Amino acid sequence: MKIHLAKLATIHRSSRQMATESNSDECQKKSQKKLANFPKLADLGYSSERLKEKIPELEVYLQSILNTKQLREDIEVLSFFEVSPMSFKSRLGSSKLKEGFVKKLPRSIPGCMTRPCCLFCTTGCWKKRWLVLKDTCLIYLEPYRWEEKLSKIAEQDCQTFDNPRANTLESNQERSRMTQIMMRGKHCWRICQIILMDKNFRFQFFHSNSAKSDHKLLIRNSHMRVFFEIHNQRSSDEWFHELSRVTAGDPASSFISTELNPHCSFVDGASLMYSVAKAIDLAQQEIFITDWWMTPELFLTRKPSSKIIRLDRLLQKKAAQGVRVCILLYKEIELALRINSAHTSRWLKSRHPNIHVIRHPHHFSNRVLLWSHHEKSVIIDQTIAFIGGIDLCFGRWDTPQHRLTDVPHDEEIAKHVDYEKVGSAGQ
Repeated sequence: MKIHLAKLATIHRSSRQMATESNSDECQKKSQKKLANFPKLADLGYSSERLKEKIPELEVYLQSILNTKQLREDIEVLSFFEVSPMSFKSRLGSSKLKEGFVKKLPRSIPGCMTRPCCLFCTTGCWKKRWLVLKDTCLIYLEPYRWEEKLSKIAEQDCQTFDNPRANTLESNQERSRMTQIMMRGKHCWRICQIILMDKNFRFQFFHSNSAKSDHKLLIRNSHMRVFFEIHNQRSSDEWFHELSRVTAGDPASSFISTELNPHCSFVDGASLMYSVAKAIDLAQQEIFITDWWMTPELFLTRKPSSKIIRLDRLLQKKAAQGVRVCILLYKEIELALRINSAHTSRWLKSRHPNIHVIRHPHHFSNRVLLWSHHEKSVIIDQTIAFIGGIDLCFGRWDTPQHRLTDVPHDEEIAKHVDYEKVGSAGQ
């Protein structure tokens, strides 16, 4: 409790300083009126029973900070509440566990962490970052401190005034970027890395006997190993507790049953596309599609007794509902292939801004000729995935009768496989 009160005192000093440094006297008076009085610092020495009496007063004070926009976006306030732009992003994990400032050792520094002395190095190699723990990954970010950038730009302006040739395109772009940030009036963050919790995810803590403030954390998975420095023992214990809880591997927390075999095999394109259409229609957050060839005008369902669903209209409908649609297509060499990925990209992008299409690779600029994308996958909300060898394009829709034409007239199509019954496939 005393530690949290000490943090609040730091926030109070920071907020008062921000109000004092405000250019407008009217804004300064408004911020002082909105901000409630902070408890006296002498109260920090009282017993726990006496501190509990200060809880309502602290609640009023914290609410007054959150009601003031200028203070709500201050870095000290964000650090106290442990919130960042990643805190409430449900697509990156359903739980908000632990966040805070740490120091990270850049992986590009050669020789570091190869000797015992490097582990507790106190040089300037460590960079300040914001670490976020989700139930599926670790994310570290860099707060964009526009005050420091602004001072550097001011120095560059002085050099440009003395030497006009020093004015470069990069400095002009940075100045334009800073102007946009200041116009928005809010704190900006840069996502540095996302560390997935795969089957090889491990963590390890190192403590120095000579220095109580030296607490190092090693995170590694199948692709990387990253070192972090935690500033005190209490934060180190909190990180250890939360990481241990996440990596405990409780089977009940998984959305997939561990007792069944939750997969199903499709033979014909008709049953696959029927299930893909139903899954896309249930999407709530994101749809990710990779194809070698994709035809936006493709009819996914063609059963006479059911509603006909066309791929581009279905994606447009979900994009209008706020679902993010990301598509990766193979960019063909037009002299050799006529799959017309340029038309697919233009047509889908014109349907809605939430539809994003990437064509890859750029053959001549990247010097890639004898290689192509052959992934065929449709992933819905990172929960349902269709992976196989059938593109969403013309000529892939087929039934057990193997008709010569795609559109049936009289006969009934074979019974479709419902992906909702996939869970019973393992029994």
